[in-house]
Formats: sequence, C-alpha cells, structure tokens
Amino acid sequence: YLEVATSQIDSISFLSTCDGKIKDGPWHLNGLTSRGGSDVNQHPLAEGHYPRFPLGGAEHCDEDVIYLGVKSGKKISLPLRVASLEKLREWSFRRDVFFSFYAGIMLVMLLYNLVLYFTVEDRSYLLYVLFLIGVALSQLFLAGYQGVLPGWDGTSWLGIRSVHLVGIFSGVTTILFVNRFLDLARKGPRYYRVFLLLMSFYSVALLFLFIGKLNWAFQTINFVAMAAVLVVPASIHVWKQGQRSALYLLIAFSFFLMTVVMFAASQFSGSPFPFVPQRVTNFAMPVGSIVEVVLLSLALADRINQFKRESAKAREEQLRVSQLNEKITKEQNEDLERNVRQRTEELEERNDRLRATLEELKMAQDQLVQSEKLASIGQLTAGIAHELNNPINFVSSSAQSLRRDFDDVTEILRALVSIEPDDDQLHEQVRSL
Repeated sequence: YLEVATSQIDSISFLSTCDGKIKDGPWHLNGLTSRGGSDVNQHPLAEGHYPRFPLGGAEHCDEDVIYLGVKSGKKISLPLRVASLEKLREWSFRRDVFFSFYAGIMLVMLLYNLVLYFTVEDRSYLLYVLFLIGVALSQLFLAGYQGVLPGWDGTSWLGIRSVHLVGIFSGVTTILFVNRFLDLARKGPRYYRVFLLLMSFYSVALLFLFIGKLNWAFQTINFVAMAAVLVVPASIHVWKQGQRSALYLLIAFSFFLMTVVMFAASQFSGSPFPFVPQRVTNFAMPVGSIVEVVLLSLALADRINQFKRESAKAREEQLRVSQLNEKITKEQNEDLERNVRQRTEELEERNDRLRATLEELKMAQDQLVQSEKLASIGQLTAGIAHELNNPINFVSSSAQSLRRDFDDVTEILRALVSIEPDDDQLHEQVRSL
C-alpha cells in the first residue's frame, strides 16, 4: 500500500498504470481530515488521517506508473510510505496512542494552570492557558485530528481553514504571553513594539483567509511564526536584567525551535540525525511542545516564587524603612523637644527681660507721671503764687502807703496834740478856712 503521510491535503486523486494501462483507480478523496472522507468515489481504505492506496498485485510490468493529484491550501511536503496494510495500521495506532497521550498531558497542564489562575489571579496564567490551547490545537490540527470536532472536517469552509485559524490563534496568544511574561513593555520596549507589529500581520492573514487566498494566508502565518526566534534574544535581554524565570522561557523556546528544525529537516531531506529514526523525528514538534509547556509551567512557578521573594524583600525593606523612619522621627522628636525646651527657655528668659523692662518702663512711667504731676503742681503752684503775689504785692504796696499815711497821720495827730487850744493863730486860720 502507498500511504501519503500528511493530513494537510484538501483532496487527492490516485491512478496506477501498468505498461500504459490502468491498473488501480482512479480514486479521489476529499476531506481527508474526517475519518473515512466524504466522496462517492472514495476508496474504502481512506481510514485514519492519512490516505492509503493499494498498489495492485505482483504482475510483471515493464513500466509501473503511479499518478497523484494533490490539492492543498498551503505549502506542504509530501512524504510517501510503502508498506503492508497491517504495518500501516500499526503505525497509525501508535500515532493515535501518542497523540492521545499528548492531548492528555496538555489537558492536565491546562487544567492545572487554569486552577492556578483562579487561585493567584495573575493574568499571566490566563494568557498561558490560552497559549497552551493554541499550541495543543496547532499540533493536533497539523496531525489531522481536527476531524474529530463536529463541523471541522476537511470538506467544510471552517475545516479547510482550521490549520490557518489555529495558527493565528496560537501566534497571537504566544505574543501576548511572551510580552506579559517578560514584561517587555518595561524591560524590552523595542522587542515589545516588534512583537506588536508582527501580531498585526495576522489581520492580513485573516483577510487572505476570508477572500480565499489560503496559500497567501499560510505564507503570512509562517512568516510571523519564523519571527519566534526573536523570543530568544528577548529572553536573554530580560534575563540579564535579573529575571531568572526568563531563562526557563529561553530554554523552552530554544528546545521547541530545535524540534521544529528537526521536524522540517526530516520532512524535506529525511532524518538529519542518523542515530534518530524518522518515526521519532515525525513526533519532534509535539514532544518539543510538551517540553516547552512543562518548562514554561516551571517558569511561571519560579516567577511566582520570585514575586514572593521580591514581595518578602519589599516587606523587609518596607519594615527597615519604617524602622528607619521611626528612628528618624524619634530623633526628630527629641531634637524638636530639645529645640522646644531651648526655645522655651529663651522665650522665658526674654519674657523675664521683657517683664523687667516692663517694670522699669512702668516705674519710669510712674516717675514720669509723678514728674508730670509735680510739674503740673509746680505750674499750678506758680500760677497760684502768681495769682497770690499780685494781690499780696498790691496789699504790701498799699500797706506801705498806708504805713506812710499812718506815719503822716501820726505826725499830724502828734502835731495836733501839740497845738494849744487857746492858740489865737490857729483860731484865725480856722476862721479863715
């Protein structure tokens, strides 16, 4: 049997000829991502996720030619395997078991981190859960398991674009998670702006999807995906700033990118590592995504521990600052009390001096008042004396005049006494008067 070992085919046609004559076919398969397909001319062996075609009997052919017509909305490699049906079914079973195990691990990690988000209420965990969903769906859809979802088979409009849509979702959530986890807006603004610019390209990819340009959309998505290598220098940049959890992100993305390179090399040139079977390299990307998810979970846990350490350190620093402030406040209070006492003593001394000065002023004022009173009394006395002196002087002057008049009267009286009553001359003078 011939198996086309890829699920990224929208339709495939098979025709086998022997010496120019049709031997097997033509067979046409549509909707390969749905188990069993959905075409009236579909071969019943289109089971699983990879199309298989019988190669016919062992009859001799000089020229045995197989024609394959493949249609896909994205660039793909076309790995072919030839083996018995039992061997192909065994490989398919192992593949289903592996991806069941893969889906279980991713589901457990999703639930674990979702519980942590509701516990610690850190937005980083919510973005990580979305990132985890994007990574898991990308790997499962690339492996062709989107057909297990109703309406997502390869014949529907949504199913044909499922890988593109999941790739866009995974890319957007990856950018948002990396920006948040590394705090690039603050610690790496140039990387932050570059990642936002790259995220804008996904809107162009969506436009291509809606107008039916699937290959253009796929190329745009791959272009942005290749820019994931920028996570490595961004992680190193933040790690050098002291964020230890950035080292986990660096290791996780480096390992995942290595598995992507390993898978791509195995698809185009066989296994690049001789000691690693190609069946192992085919699962390199899912294994890489598991390691990436586990390391990022450890990174988030370390980030929480780092936040706890930083919080404890901040609390210690806050306590130290509080104690220092308390000490400074106490010293300032002591200085203030000392200054207050000193100022109080100075004020009391000044008050004493002021009181003494006031007493002196009061005494001086009393003396001044007394002096003014004495001066007023003096003026009053002078006025009174003046008023008294005038009449006294007048009386004195009048007394002197009276004394002189009295003396004159006395002399006259004495003269009169000395006159004889029988003085004829006197009688003559009196009569003449």
